[in-house]
Amino acid sequence: MKTVDSHDEILGAQARLWSCSFGQMISMCVKCAVQLGVPDAIHKHGGAVSLTALLSSLQIPPSKTEPFRCIMRILTHHAGFFNPEPPAASDQNDDDDDEEWYSLNASSRLLLSPSDEKAVRHTPSVLFFFHPLMQEPWAFLDRWLRDDSSRTPFEIAHGTASFWDYLKSRDPSGELMSGFYECMINDSKLVGEVVVSRCKDMFDGVTSLVDVGGGTGTMAAAVAKAFPGIQCTVLDLPHVVKDLKGEGNLGFVGGDMFVSIPSADAILLKWILHDWDEENCIKILKVCKEAISSPKGKLIIIDVVVDEKRLGERNFGEVQLCFDLFMMAFVNGKERTEKQWKRLFSAAGFSNYKISPVLGLRSVIEVFP
Repeated sequence: MKTVDSHDEILGAQARLWSCSFGQMISMCVKCAVQLGVPDAIHKHGGAVSLTALLSSLQIPPSKTEPFRCIMRILTHHAGFFNPEPPAASDQNDDDDDEEWYSLNASSRLLLSPSDEKAVRHTPSVLFFFHPLMQEPWAFLDRWLRDDSSRTPFEIAHGTASFWDYLKSRDPSGELMSGFYECMINDSKLVGEVVVSRCKDMFDGVTSLVDVGGGTGTMAAAVAKAFPGIQCTVLDLPHVVKDLKGEGNLGFVGGDMFVSIPSADAILLKWILHDWDEENCIKILKVCKEAISSPKGKLIIIDVVVDEKRLGERNFGEVQLCFDLFMMAFVNGKERTEKQWKRLFSAAGFSNYKISPVLGLRSVIEVFP
């Protein structure tokens, strides 16, 4: 009996290893679905769609029916990107026992083409993270760990000084840089909507706000629109904002967050500090503290707070861990636990903080002088 149990345990462990080995295959199936336009094709049918209809809509030749069926099964039953559906009564046919039907769910709806410019698009994130240049560094984790230097797997793989240097000097087509900015813009659309809806009290008494590293101003624009009484300024590198024009209570200024930040009641750092190590984070935080103009002012941080009690949870703790490794592997940054955040705030001279876990994997952290 013990031998049987032992065999079952080993076979189960073998299956788990295979599952891990096939992880990249799952990712590439998601990328394939985006490139083919599968979510859009299902959406255009107005509900559940059969495999046959989907093949026709996507102009996939009949000879590729079985490979496409397999990809859809992986995306439906393993990755959970589509829902399996029973065939419509009018379409049931004894000759079509193998026909499969699919519908969209919350995950696949995020991959739809936008209906307008204001819509959130997550296809850029998929194409950015699954770009070959972003995948290659993962083959160098062992060399990275044996190398007693600050070089990241990205730098080892591509022979560059940093991820940022690569985007500036070795991306002639601008494909990777464009993908990166598209990711940030679309993430800010979603986060902006949630923050101005769920965190209204956070802006009470705030008359001015500086969004540090705010890029093209998507996040700041959401705040400016929701709170017309707040003068919002986006601070980013001069080359990022040189062609951007402010309007109403939204403006842009070029500068360096390590040197100086315009004074305001509130300073906003959205997904900035996870790019940096402790030493640089403390430098940035100290400059932010100096820029807070009001005794009742605050620093607002939007970032991951790793919850060590939930590390085993799929779609939460597991993703936080993956983000942590991603930041280390690409920019020498990291995601932080509450204790690690607290140490940073104390080292920079802040007196108190408040964490609001209102953004799924991320939180809003209010930090007070």
